[in-house]
Amino acid sequence: MLHDPEPEPVRLTSEWRAPAAVVGTGLAVQRHLIDRAVNSCWYLVMTCEEKSAFSIDLCQSAGLLARDYFTHRDQLLIDQKGSHDWVSEADRKVESFIRERIAETWPDDRIVGEEHGGTAGANGFTWVIDPIDGTTNFLNGIPTWTIVLAGVSEGKTQFGVVHDPIYGETFSALRGRGAKLNGQTVHVAEGKSLGEGTVGLGYSNRIKPEN
Repeated sequence: MLHDPEPEPVRLTSEWRAPAAVVGTGLAVQRHLIDRAVNSCWYLVMTCEEKSAFSIDLCQSAGLLARDYFTHRDQLLIDQKGSHDWVSEADRKVESFIRERIAETWPDDRIVGEEHGGTAGANGFTWVIDPIDGTTNFLNGIPTWTIVLAGVSEGKTQFGVVHDPIYGETFSALRGRGAKLNGQTVHVAEGKSLGEGTVGLGYSNRIKPEN
């Protein structure tokens, strides 16, 4: 009786391809599935790296636009969405700027934004935008607000960017690669207790105390 030969160890690299012909149907199917999985994972990693770099540049460009609106905030049109929940012309214009750049570069991706809702996508990848995180601060002249952009696929956040145009700080993170500040790796301080740290606390009266 003929048996499938023992498969050779598979090296999971971007150049690996299943052999054109193998002995045994079971082995052929197995290697075909591995090939597809490797290529899919490699494509996701490379695409997310590219999109992460793109999102850093985009947030910094959007930050220049938002900072200009911040300088001339007394001229903005402002609407109130709810208690301590404001939206301004700046929020909408900055989000539109980000959306247009994404749509031009990645036309098959879905886009979800705080001010303009969501658009359909064709490949399972979603961009999530908060054009001005901290609108109340923004409108009151408090220089504590940021541009936020993230990429989501397979039910997980693959990368994220938080850009502070006032202090020139860009925080970024890529799944499996850690976090960075202006391109330099950051990490939790070693050998420090919570008692030696500083804790920041935010409060919103839109959240009931029991929650």
